[in-house]
Amino acid sequence: MKTYDEDWSCRSSPDQNRMTEWFKNKDLSNKKILHIGIGDSSFALSIAANKIDGITISQIEIDNAKQLNIKNYDIYYLDKYSFLLNNLPNTYDYIVDNNMFNFTSCNICIANYFYSLVQLLNIDGQIITDTGGMFLEGEQQWTINKFKDLIQELNLPLSITEYEKEKSQHFFYVIGLKKTHEYKNPFSNCTS
Repeated sequence: MKTYDEDWSCRSSPDQNRMTEWFKNKDLSNKKILHIGIGDSSFALSIAANKIDGITISQIEIDNAKQLNIKNYDIYYLDKYSFLLNNLPNTYDYIVDNNMFNFTSCNICIANYFYSLVQLLNIDGQIITDTGGMFLEGEQQWTINKFKDLIQELNLPLSITEYEKEKSQHFFYVIGLKKTHEYKNPFSNCTS
């Protein structure tokens, strides 16, 4: 299982804050959300969703989240690039990940990750991310065009919406990837 050095259990990143703000005016009363990389759990504290599941590879983040006693919030110790991601107990209306690619450069891992996300999304569900998470060590690793290429290459049933680009006073903005129809993950029978 991968680990990382930075402790996000007590603070939120600017890109996480932008995504949280994007959700604040949404009616989430009957929505299920998967939050990947829960950090300080401020996302779960800030929005009123019917159900939020979170995954992380940080025991500190899990311990902090449990102390907050957030209603309808379950946290799992799980690496997002694991084939076990498909074993989560729910499907979701939204999947939130502000660092979609920062912890791997493995193309097979990224492909499996996207296949898993699509399997976990309900029809018309969306993956919400932020362009701030497309940088690694100061260099832009992903662009909208790379997303489009990945979606086409993997034949994923996703369409892209650049939600906050018009409002942004800087380069960073929120992106939605909407599931348009059912899809079978070619790796769904893998177990490790």
